[in-house]
Amino acid sequence: MPVDEWDRLIGTDLRGVFLATKFALPHMPTTPVGKIINISSELSRKGRPTQAHYCAAKAGINGFTRALQLEVGPGICVNSLAPGPIATDLILADMTAEWIEKEKDILAQRLGTVEEIAGPAVMLASDEGNFFMGQFISPNGGAVFT
Repeated sequence: MPVDEWDRLIGTDLRGVFLATKFALPHMPTTPVGKIINISSELSRKGRPTQAHYCAAKAGINGFTRALQLEVGPGICVNSLAPGPIATDLILADMTAEWIEKEKDILAQRLGTVEEIAGPAVMLASDEGNFFMGQFISPNGGAVFT
């Protein structure tokens, strides 16, 4: 992997989360609690050949989430949402039919839907998520057991 490709992805996926957090935190309400939901990936736990940069960035987001929770709690809930393979327009446009079939080689035997990720995100953002702090939530159809 070229170093510039590593740097580009780490800079976007990991540094981007850091910068968004850095500039949002001063404006974050803490009554009853503020909410930060970082988007990670099940690949942060599973890994994938040729995707070391992506897996490392997403694993970094998980570590950042836990450390940040310790710094800003209890007034702000910080959690990682780590979806498994999801049928999005981007994935369906970029992946070959063969690769999509490979992605379905999970316990659920299908790709997840956007709605199946929206539900946990809404829960974490709502008052029902006020007791979730520093958690790794991974709706992934059985691709990874965390």
